[in-house]
Amino acid sequence: MVADKRFNHKREDRYIMSSVDDSANKNFRATLLPHYIVAYKEAGDRLVNDILRDRSFQHELALPIAFLYQHYLELGLKYLISIGNKLSSKPANWKLGFPTGHNLHSLLKTCKDTLRRVEKEQSGLRLSELRLDVIEACVTTFYSGDISAFRYPINAEGTRLLEDTYFIDVLSLSEAIGRIDTFYFDEAIMAFSDFLDQKPLK
Repeated sequence: MVADKRFNHKREDRYIMSSVDDSANKNFRATLLPHYIVAYKEAGDRLVNDILRDRSFQHELALPIAFLYQHYLELGLKYLISIGNKLSSKPANWKLGFPTGHNLHSLLKTCKDTLRRVEKEQSGLRLSELRLDVIEACVTTFYSGDISAFRYPINAEGTRLLEDTYFIDVLSLSEAIGRIDTFYFDEAIMAFSDFLDQKPLK
């Protein structure tokens, strides 16, 4: 399914820019999220497939894989928040249209609150049937610790964030991310798209 053009960020947007010519990405899979977000999931998926073929660097690659998926979730949640906030009768005064933090638990709560509020305000917008369980389970299972753990070896106080024996089941994580992509992000954007087909965004 091709992304709804009304949700795509314009090239001249001062906050979100890309040097990639999307028209050249003929083999990039169709998605409802903008490509700059899905690219992080795609990169994570490709690394997961790579370690299935070559097991020589599995332990080290688990961290960047987890971070790529983490960033995909962060951007996806912020994207939904921004759409919901635009439709709200009393939008939050976020400079970029969404909160700037990185904590997935906080962003998920903000996203849920924003979508519930705008659904009550906008007749015909159906968001209550979204599969919140799939994204809540993923965030709780895989991202319950320090959000910096998949990027830095130590925190600001010099304490190690992960032990050498820390284990990440990247296959299970990849499957969980796939379910979120299908049952949460895509479903939410389709709900917004159906609503805007009847009431275009001003």
